[in-house]
Amino acid sequence: MARYHHRTPMYRTITTQTLHEVHFRRCIQLIGLWVLMFASSLSAFAGNTVGLLATQPDAVQPGYTLFAPMQSTTTYLINTCGEVVHTWPSSYLPGCTAYLLKDGSIIRAGSVKSPAIMPVAFYGGVIERIAWDGTVLWTYTINSASDIQHHDICPLPNGNVLAISLDVHTKAEAETMGRLNVQSASMWSEKVVEIKPTGPTTGEVVWEWRVWDRVIQNVLPEEEHYGVIADHPERININAGLLTPGIPDWIHLNSVDYNADADQILVSSLGMNEVWIIDHSTTTAEAASHTGGHYGKGGDFLWRWGNPVLYGQGTTQDQQLGQQHSAHWIAAGLVNAGDVMVFNNNVPNGTGLGGLGYSSIDRIHPTVDDQGHYLLQDGRFGPNTASWRYISTPPDSFYAYYMSSAQRMANGNLLVCNGPAGRFSEFSPDNKEIWRYVCPVNNNDPMSQGSVPQNNYLFRIQRYATDYAAFDGRDMIGLGPIELNASQIPCTLSDVRESNAATSTLSIQLRDMLCEAGTEFLVRGAGSTPLRVELYSVDGNLVQTLFSGLPESSELSLRIPTLSHSGVYFINVQSATTACTQKILYMNCR
Repeated sequence: MARYHHRTPMYRTITTQTLHEVHFRRCIQLIGLWVLMFASSLSAFAGNTVGLLATQPDAVQPGYTLFAPMQSTTTYLINTCGEVVHTWPSSYLPGCTAYLLKDGSIIRAGSVKSPAIMPVAFYGGVIERIAWDGTVLWTYTINSASDIQHHDICPLPNGNVLAISLDVHTKAEAETMGRLNVQSASMWSEKVVEIKPTGPTTGEVVWEWRVWDRVIQNVLPEEEHYGVIADHPERININAGLLTPGIPDWIHLNSVDYNADADQILVSSLGMNEVWIIDHSTTTAEAASHTGGHYGKGGDFLWRWGNPVLYGQGTTQDQQLGQQHSAHWIAAGLVNAGDVMVFNNNVPNGTGLGGLGYSSIDRIHPTVDDQGHYLLQDGRFGPNTASWRYISTPPDSFYAYYMSSAQRMANGNLLVCNGPAGRFSEFSPDNKEIWRYVCPVNNNDPMSQGSVPQNNYLFRIQRYATDYAAFDGRDMIGLGPIELNASQIPCTLSDVRESNAATSTLSIQLRDMLCEAGTEFLVRGAGSTPLRVELYSVDGNLVQTLFSGLPESSELSLRIPTLSHSGVYFINVQSATTACTQKILYMNCR
């Protein structure tokens, strides 16, 4: 069982930093406007720009939030007070997502330095599994002239990994399939592959599904895949969607999810403004055909939603999705489990009060029969509109034109990531914002408090409950905020499963955050309690144990050791019942 440290906030002088820090500033980004209304009980603090800006501790969903800033090689795990609890280093920028596995490792897509296909939006090319201690356990590359991993991956219960990859075809192949007006040398389709790790740097593709095998066209009658588009909603019209000269990105998948109970896969196509469900119970050969598998349809779409005009149903006014991201099933045990949730980046056929586009969070309850088969209603997959939709007031106060995510949580709250703004928000079931955090990392470095956030964008975030298996047996100690020059604002953790903590009397006293070798600091309030004083690097790794044992008095004098690198470090003090942390900036003057 994980060991959680609950600390009562203490108000101290500006030279001593509490473990919990909360920050707020109502900020309009050039990349998007997101002005949100705050509940009266929400703690918010003017003048701050990054890190934890606002919180209502008794209403947030307890847990730890995982995120990988797009301009950083580090993946972060923070608690609900905005303190970094753990990090995983990598040699790669994200490509684009990361998931925390039950053993404490992460599975992460990385962005290779030399992609074989360019210019691909949010290319990856490499998949890594990184242990809790930072050891790289597995590396697998998908980066060739014919395919490259990009955007999303999905860990499977059997230890395998699903990955989205480009599937490149020549102009001649595209024209033979019936595509008109191909203005580039190639046409980029998509595929989903299942990879079984076989060694530290090897893997076997044990299953594959290709969009190219789903094609139908009404241009070349002599070809086998010729037909009436409206008669085949289970297939994709090869002439649907745009092909930009020089960037022939046709389908543009950007998310993949797996439903173990149904053995189905859900993908999101930005190029088609649709989400699709396919059968994973097929063999690869069946997935390339129109028969086989549990549902008898081979690799054809079991369900599609968002833009029915693509298969000859309705008009453009019936389009529901626009450049959506983060399509996934709501997990079992949660409110509306089994429904599909989507971050709808550009809601079609509407503008906000300012004449701009706006975003929504959509929940869709697919129309199925008693056997779980998806039903057509008047030739269209249902429902006709979203079963539930979050839209802000006014609508254009909530807008993220690309990336971004939404997650339903156990208490019914909604965790939302505005990717371009690097902003995380948690909403209560009555749509009140109860938590806000702004990613404080850009260009591989923490930003300073008070600086204008920029280049802090990220693709997706995910919160894991405090009882998630990855945390069992680990000290989930907050090491302080990521940002530099953090403010002195108190925050109480709500994510405590077990604690015998009394009111903390521990404190760390420094004359200045700027330290060098030999700088003295005091640990006060120890009394007769055994203590452990440790120094951690900014990436969460233990650098040195400075003291372990029973202090001779209630005031313990220690000194900063000689360190090989300048930078941000954390002094962490623990007793049996409480803990506190102090951030320092170490300068190596040798």
